[in-house]
Amino acid sequence: MAFGVTAAITGAAAVASAGISIYGGMSSAAAQRSAAAANYGLTVQEANAQAQVAEYQANLNYKTAMAQADVYDQNATVYHQTGRTNEVEGFMQENQQLASAKQENSAANAKYGASGIESDTGSPTVVAAYNAGQQQLQRMNTAYDSNVKAMANDWQGSLSTYQADLTRETAQQYQYAAQMAEWTKGAQIAGAGVQQYQADNQATATEIQGISSAISSIGQAAGSYGMLQYRAGNGVIDPNTPPRN
Repeated sequence: MAFGVTAAITGAAAVASAGISIYGGMSSAAAQRSAAAANYGLTVQEANAQAQVAEYQANLNYKTAMAQADVYDQNATVYHQTGRTNEVEGFMQENQQLASAKQENSAANAKYGASGIESDTGSPTVVAAYNAGQQQLQRMNTAYDSNVKAMANDWQGSLSTYQADLTRETAQQYQYAAQMAEWTKGAQIAGAGVQQYQADNQATATEIQGISSAISSIGQAAGSYGMLQYRAGNGVIDPNTPPRN
């Protein structure tokens, strides 16, 4: 009778210990998986939000830069057109000055002729040469001024073209930034997935540890049961057995 009581107590304790080990392992594993899933979800939300903001800003910067580049191109066109206008206006002004010079020379020759003075000798020749030099200098100044204005506008046009090209290169960098935001999001989500996978493995290990502890408890109980049975069979007095009358 004492053997049965002791064996029952030992078995009950082993089963209880095994149950506690299994329950504890499963509870701990469930908590680990739940925390890992929550962390993964939070990481995905944050990664998506950050990528959305970064991509929006990058795309906005890209569009702004491309619009500015178009403005530079338009300015370059206007500058170059103005330069050609400067050249045409200078050429027309030179022709007007040449025509005026011819009229002035013809009028002077007619005046000399009416006065009976030879226009190709003496003072008239000197005056005519001087006037011709001044007229030529005036036309040269006109050509110079128009060329300077044209060159200045062409230079501004070239500068605007350079600014347009540089701005487009900057816009390209903004496109890269948008792509980088998407890649960063993918890397963050992948990292979170790896962490969740590791947490799941750890949770599985916790479950296995709980089952192993339960098996160990049952094994120890079986050993104790065998020992009790052996002692009872060999007449060993169980200290829990009450004395006989």
